[in-house]
Amino acid sequence: MRVFGWNEILNECTIHDLGSIGARPPYIYNRLHVPRTVPEPRVVELFVTGRICLFGEHSDWAGGYRRFNSEVAPGCALVCGTDQGLYARARKISGDSRILRYTSSDDQCVELDLDDLSGLRQMAQSPSVFAYIAGCVLELGKHFRVGGADIVNYKSDLPIKKGLSSSAAICVLIVRALNKLYDLKLTVHGEMDIAYRGEIQTPSRCGRMDQCVAFGRAVTKMSFDSDLLSTESVRAASTIYMVVVDLCAKKDTKEILKCLNEAYPFPRHDADKALHALLGEMNQQVCEEAQEILGERDERCAAERLGQAMSKAQARWDQIAVPLCPHELKAPSLHRLLEHPQLQAHITGGKGVGSQGDGSAQLVCKSAADQEEAVKIVKSLNMEPLKLTIPKQKAVRTAIVPIAGACSGMWPATKCVGPWLFPVRKQRMVKPAIAWLCEELVEAGLERILLVVNQTTEMEMTRLFKQREEVAVLDSASQHVDGYDEVLLAIGEKITFVRQEKPSSIRDALLLCEREVEGEAFLLAWGDHFCRSTSQEGLSCVEQLLKAFAGRSVANWAALVKHARAGQSTRNTEHL
Repeated sequence: MRVFGWNEILNECTIHDLGSIGARPPYIYNRLHVPRTVPEPRVVELFVTGRICLFGEHSDWAGGYRRFNSEVAPGCALVCGTDQGLYARARKISGDSRILRYTSSDDQCVELDLDDLSGLRQMAQSPSVFAYIAGCVLELGKHFRVGGADIVNYKSDLPIKKGLSSSAAICVLIVRALNKLYDLKLTVHGEMDIAYRGEIQTPSRCGRMDQCVAFGRAVTKMSFDSDLLSTESVRAASTIYMVVVDLCAKKDTKEILKCLNEAYPFPRHDADKALHALLGEMNQQVCEEAQEILGERDERCAAERLGQAMSKAQARWDQIAVPLCPHELKAPSLHRLLEHPQLQAHITGGKGVGSQGDGSAQLVCKSAADQEEAVKIVKSLNMEPLKLTIPKQKAVRTAIVPIAGACSGMWPATKCVGPWLFPVRKQRMVKPAIAWLCEELVEAGLERILLVVNQTTEMEMTRLFKQREEVAVLDSASQHVDGYDEVLLAIGEKITFVRQEKPSSIRDALLLCEREVEGEAFLLAWGDHFCRSTSQEGLSCVEQLLKAFAGRSVANWAALVKHARAGQSTRNTEHL
């Protein structure tokens, strides 16, 4: 077993301007999509968050100017998904129909003919909220031919036009629904890229940063270098309590962007040079500092330092950026909130959100109780608060277990059954090898188990972990296995299947898991391999590994790839 950071995989791959991973973008592999013969789930449940930029606003488009001026520093931002979002159910429309039906949370409905490109373009250019849907299916249609779908957004608690990327959430929702329904094998980066290119086909002019809603509630570090986008998952070592505030004032985002973009790509005077530094080198330092703060395990210390960092960032913004667009960026409502005397006892700092100006603000609270008090005070100011809690995250939450290979090294024992199903006895219990492993993973506190499977092993694991045993079989089983069927079903709730149709290497199996792993560190385990613990503390092998990993750097992915390319067993790269 080993623990890996997702960035180690990304570093071994090429990140293209389409924002995908691998030798070429995965969503260009099959221009004409052929559905699998295995039945897909009829209904897909979806939830897409909004997003808030903790640090690094405007750096996405600023970093894009490196296309024209290499002296512009790459952009960097720390973003976080909101507690609020869009809830939806999606299903295929049977038959040959290529109609996409979308119902919004306020019961507005639209039907789009996927074959009517002229009609889709017209809808995409309209001021309707459905323009985003049309833009996304137009972009998706450049790479795939999908059938019809019925998508119902049955609930939405994400405020609209409040700087929380509600339009990007709709775009990601549509792309993700079709990706899941038709098994397009898009990675998270692939979904983000199509959603982004779909949205810019509308009158909206979103930035790359908005599409990070695809990563969910996790904190993500985004880097923008010309057309290249890279991401890194950031683990919060303690819970951060925040309040996002709609200032209920007015601002003109287009005017703000117009004024600031005049300083790019080549600065005209000292004020422009100062803005380049603010959105470039200074911003990179701020993001690095904030990332280090999020790793602070002391909750109160983390809140204090993060609030101070936000207040400093706001002060630098006021000094350097406001003079370039004073009529929009002086933001009297924002500063009235940040300086309000009653709030000071409950917050450690704060700053503007998004394009800045009198749109929205974010406050870092000292504790959960202080978050409640801050909400009350904000309401008394006739402003609208939203709670945002960045949850403390485990160092490792996910395990990947590849069981799609042929295991030729154990042939002919594996001719009829995979080694993960070999019976293994411990004391009085005889269980399949994979059951022993999954039990240990769950007992160690891992929240998700990704089984990389082929068609046969998916059926086997479904039978083992997701289907109840017949009553007649359980009645005749030994007493010491009473209740074990419930244990297997409980493990099954944590299991997600990732299909690898043609097993080639562990590297390819891991890349297929990218969308599920979402950039986090993960544990790689083997379904046919056992480790015996010698811990004096009574810890299992998995628990020892997770304990050793906490707060330390991840193992070297390059070594794993080297072994895989050489055709050697990857199990020899750092056993416990």
